[in-house]
Amino acid sequence: MAAFAAWAWITFRLFGGALPRWAGPVQARRWGRVATVGAALCPLPYALYRLTWLTPWPTDISGPIDLPLRLQGLMLAFAAVTACVLTLGLISRWGEVFPRWIPMLRGRPVPVPLPVVLGGAVAGACCLASPGLAVNAVERGELWALLLWPYPLWGVLLGAAVLAYWLRRRPGGVYTAASTGA
Repeated sequence: MAAFAAWAWITFRLFGGALPRWAGPVQARRWGRVATVGAALCPLPYALYRLTWLTPWPTDISGPIDLPLRLQGLMLAFAAVTACVLTLGLISRWGEVFPRWIPMLRGRPVPVPLPVVLGGAVAGACCLASPGLAVNAVERGELWALLLWPYPLWGVLLGAAVLAYWLRRRPGGVYTAASTGA
């Protein structure tokens, strides 16, 4: 509820009048970079954890592992790494202009709603899942699980990263990495 109240207040401030100083494109670029790198790092422990299923010393599993379970671990790790890479797109040039290796979209600007809606949905899902996961970890006495998949931190950092992306790229506030030489 506290996170929802904070985001509601930020939204009210953004749409209710003049933008505060921290919401300017230059400031959003600074704090957004920190939030984005933090959000990108959050799924990596889980990826490493699931990659252990490919080794002779898998975590969470006793006994031999069959091929389908090993592939499941590989796919879960791949999904977590993909989340990391896509998050870094919020501060990368290819998050503003489609790269040349994408056949029909190369060189075109990335529509601002695409990463904002998708990233916002993931951030919202993480924030909604956080209380249940945190309570479950505490009840089971497995606080290490919050380090493995830090939903509470990831949801907030990803939400801040998406907000910074939107503040930089919103209509009327265009500010790209190319315009600053970054």
